[in-house]
Amino acid sequence: METKLDDRGNGATQHIDILDYGRFLSAISVLMFHYLVVGPAGGRIISFDAGADAVTLAFSVGYIGVDFFFIVSGFVIALSAASATPKQFIRSRFFRLYPTFLLCMTATALVRIWSGRPDLDISLFQYFANWTMVSQFLGFRYIDGVYWTLAYEIIFYILMLFLIIIRQTHHLETICRFWLVAIIALDLVKINIPGFTGYFALFCAGCMFSCVWKSGWSPARIVFLTAAASFCALQASTRACLLYTSDA
Repeated sequence: METKLDDRGNGATQHIDILDYGRFLSAISVLMFHYLVVGPAGGRIISFDAGADAVTLAFSVGYIGVDFFFIVSGFVIALSAASATPKQFIRSRFFRLYPTFLLCMTATALVRIWSGRPDLDISLFQYFANWTMVSQFLGFRYIDGVYWTLAYEIIFYILMLFLIIIRQTHHLETICRFWLVAIIALDLVKINIPGFTGYFALFCAGCMFSCVWKSGWSPARIVFLTAAASFCALQASTRACLLYTSDA
């Protein structure tokens, strides 16, 4: 672990090295899951059969890498939001995500156009809608399906920004408890509200881990994280069936 300035040099923040290794391994696991499991199962990759060897079996749960990313995001953003002003938070998140997103999205668009395949064709409106990072809300598909996670990230950022604006980040632990209860309750009655769907339980867990990181374990935190882990595991197992037949 080391101490360094944040994304734009706004104050000292802790950089936890092991998270970088975790992110890397998660990215590899998701990549290999789609290439070795989802692709063959969906008929998009025919060079080998899904489940044909030990490597394929090892990455059959690679989709969990997405869950880890969301937990890490909750952890890191909760730590940075605790001492950030609204302006610092917005600027940090923008420069952290947007330039890289725009570069990669544009590169993907050019490759799709260059391929000449009708099924990969994109329109000018679709391209510029993707600039928003939430193009599905505007009625346009992502140029690259992997960007679906950005909508969840941005909603989470908005929620954290709201807490910063109203100066309630010091009550984050209490807020997380009510947040998780609301997520589980709404899931049980099948009501879908942005910020309160299953994936946000992962952000919520990450926020609670930040509380543990700062001040240690407590019985209440153990109960909370056990409940969050149980709910997230159930959600992950449900999603797994869909992921084998979809690139979503």
